[in-house]
Amino acid sequence: MFRYLSQEASVQDLTVSGTLSPQGSRTLVGGIAGQNAGTIQNCTFQGSITGSDRVGGIAGSNTVTGMIVSCLSEGAIHGDHFIGGIAGQNTGVLRRCTNRSSVNVTPQQNSVELSDITLENITNSESANTVTDVGGIAGSAKILSDCRAIVQLSATEKSGALIGFAEDRAEITGNYYLTFEKDPGAIDGISYDGLAQSLDQNNFLVQESLALAFRSVQIRFLFADGSREIVTIAP
Repeated sequence: MFRYLSQEASVQDLTVSGTLSPQGSRTLVGGIAGQNAGTIQNCTFQGSITGSDRVGGIAGSNTVTGMIVSCLSEGAIHGDHFIGGIAGQNTGVLRRCTNRSSVNVTPQQNSVELSDITLENITNSESANTVTDVGGIAGSAKILSDCRAIVQLSATEKSGALIGFAEDRAEITGNYYLTFEKDPGAIDGISYDGLAQSLDQNNFLVQESLALAFRSVQIRFLFADGSREIVTIAP
């Protein structure tokens, strides 16, 4: 949607649906913004995103002045490094965000065009099978609070149901996730009570702060005349 949001920028109450699969370097790819230095609030992305480096459902990169608050991602996110359901790389603030996107990263989903190959990226490239810094909310993060995720993800190094990698946990608090497969741990394979931890389905669904997206079911109708209707059932 936006390539770059400056520190003064503010985007609110925006819903974007579709498929993003850029050519070229395929870095800084996000459903709302490639790179955010401003404020993104109450925004939703629904769809599929494929990139390489710093790829997120809301923002590819959330910089030190950036704030992403009460945003939702639903769909599928694919990449190689710094990949997250909400933000690929976060040095700013992520608060009260919800991810229902799979962050299922495989090299096969990230083909490379011959025209994009240069001597520099061949020299600096890592193993084709290395997929790192992958998280249900953020590939890497410093400040993360009150976020929720249902997690399906895949990576080879530095992965977690909430954050792939965090340098410290001083400003990480009140984040929970639900996983139906093998528990990947909250941050780089490890969970921390009260900071970033898993809950079973019963305890996850009764949280007062849980987004409606986790409590509702959508039924999509396709009629003979080609028209469509979506009905949302919520408690």
